[in-house]
Amino acid sequence: MTTDSGHASIDWIATTDTTEEAVFDLLDALVYFAPAGGFSPGLREGSIDIAVDAPSFSNALEENLAAARRALSMNIPNADIIGIELIDWATFEQELAEPLKG
Repeated sequence: MTTDSGHASIDWIATTDTTEEAVFDLLDALVYFAPAGGFSPGLREGSIDIAVDAPSFSNALEENLAAARRALSMNIPNADIIGIELIDWATFEQELAEPLKG
């Protein structure tokens, strides 16, 4: 069985500020997906970047959304997912190789 590998960026927003501890616990809950995150001041919104490896991109989307929802509900229960971007590794690596635009 072949798998599609890629990268998912999941955006979330909470109705109230949260704590650094909750944000770190959120990333710990997603450790299997090699997470990285960016968060706003007050930690009311953020983006979680995770690795994707699934039989298809539709499976990847389903699995990663489910994992992110579980992790958010356990650690930042007043947060909702507001966006997701799923791209394959070749495209992701190409974007990383491009120079930053000022």
